[in-house]
Order: sequence, then C-alpha cells, then structure tokens
Amino acid sequence: MEEITPKYPMPDIHFNGTDPVDLTEGYINIHKAISELESAINKSPFHSRDYYTLDWESQDTYTAFSSAKKERDKHLINISEFKKYTEEHIMHIRHLEV
Repeated sequence: MEEITPKYPMPDIHFNGTDPVDLTEGYINIHKAISELESAINKSPFHSRDYYTLDWESQDTYTAFSSAKKERDKHLINISEFKKYTEEHIMHIRHLEV
C-alpha cells in the first residue's frame, strides 16, 4: 500500500503521547459531529423567496440570494474540507497502530 504524504503535520504515536485509541475516538467524534452538522444544514430551509425583498430597489430578484448562496456554499466547502481532515487523521492514526 502506497503511503500518502500529508499536507500538514499529523500526530505521531509514541510512548509519551496520547493513547492512539483516545486520539482516534476524538477524531471519530469530531467526524460524527460534522456529519450531524451537514445533516442539519441540509434540512434547514434555504430559498430565494427569503431574499428577494432585499433586491426591491435594484429590480434584480436574485442578487441577494446569489450572494447568500455563494456565502453559504463557501462555508459548506470549509465544513467538507474539515471532515476530510478528520478522515485523514483517523486513517493516519489507524495506519500507525498496525
């Protein structure tokens, strides 16, 4: 199996460090919380009808919604990236335990 070089420092498992089981469980808990956050975001209403009144003067009914969607998408991408970060840590730690 080919080892992937991480983009950032990963924890090292050694006698004076955190127990690998505790370390793994911590990242698994974070991963689960992110999954719950993603689920909550997907269930929350997000519709252009809640933004069109902000565009009343400009007569462009999608400017505010487009800006709001762009901002929301930016945060969704960051959440997804953080989820990948936790996955990489879980796999890294499990690889070291072998």
